Amino acid sequence: MPQKSIFHTEAETSLFVNQLHVNCWTDRNVQIPRYVNGVPVEFRQTLRLQSLGRLVGNVAPSKAANIFNSKVLEVSSDAFGALPPEWRFNRLPPAGQQANPVVNDSLVHCLHNKSVIPVHNLRHVRASGELELGDGSILADVDTIIFCTGYEYDCSILPDDINPMMVPHPEWDELPKVNGRRLVDLYQGIYSLQYPMSLAFVGLAGFPTSQMPCTDLVTMGIAQVWKGNYKLPSTMEMKKEIDVRHAWLTNMAKYENNPGVAPHRVKPGLWLQFLHSAAGTGVNEKLGYGWQGWWYWVTNFTFCNSLMGGILSPHIWRLYDGRRKRWDGAKEAIMRTNNMVKSRNSVLQGVKTT
Repeated sequence: MPQKSIFHTEAETSLFVNQLHVNCWTDRNVQIPRYVNGVPVEFRQTLRLQSLGRLVGNVAPSKAANIFNSKVLEVSSDAFGALPPEWRFNRLPPAGQQANPVVNDSLVHCLHNKSVIPVHNLRHVRASGELELGDGSILADVDTIIFCTGYEYDCSILPDDINPMMVPHPEWDELPKVNGRRLVDLYQGIYSLQYPMSLAFVGLAGFPTSQMPCTDLVTMGIAQVWKGNYKLPSTMEMKKEIDVRHAWLTNMAKYENNPGVAPHRVKPGLWLQFLHSAAGTGVNEKLGYGWQGWWYWVTNFTFCNSLMGGILSPHIWRLYDGRRKRWDGAKEAIMRTNNMVKSRNSVLQGVKTT
């Protein structure tokens, strides 16, 4: 049962058909596990790393992407060891572009025991039913092809004149790797150009990280904007942000070796800086590398180190007074979360030792 698939869908479907004792073939991407040392893999991206990445990303975005990619490969290597080169896994995008890793615990094991067989991409289906693959080899005895194409965003509930996906972008639309996916004309991937004070979209912008904390932050920002506490730029400036982001995405999609570019991708550093500013969390100031950040570190040394190097919890968004009232239980929740992870790690280390 051959399978042509993209990112996470490929891994999950491969494992499902593996349970039916059927061999599969699949695309390649960087593989990382769900947990590293008992902690969800996305929690390795601490606030300190995120802040440093933001600083580097604002000055040299390509350098920031390369650092991220090297860390992803390090996690993959620690979890799975060196993967056979013929599998063509851990394939990174061109230099300066950030990888979009696949999070899965079991696929590599299935590849080792050959219940899942990686082959080259599908080029052609012959009249005989045989499959001609990208390397010229032939795959016979095929009964089913599964195209795991993921999902598409759909804003068709809106009239065409305010649907952010109805604006044509010929240079992007004609690229083969776009696969029919549309760019969205939204400021920061969130706010409508026509009605920014009453129409916003949640989930149409992001980057490889834990999505729920970002979504939480997006909604906090929308609330402050619509309350009139944060002023968006002019329509011309918002349009410029969209054009610059679309040009960046289009250039990435042109690279032959790029496994694919999501049309909702944003530059993490600039985007997070905007979100925290709009939401008024105080994170940019208190936990940044400006004078307020250094002063907070000096006067709250132990707790600040815990915030910067511990679990990147959305409780942090509610720690400080700003445009919104802080949550009195935020500090306790942050400490409890970090202690829970430390306790779990201690138990896991004890199990490994015994």
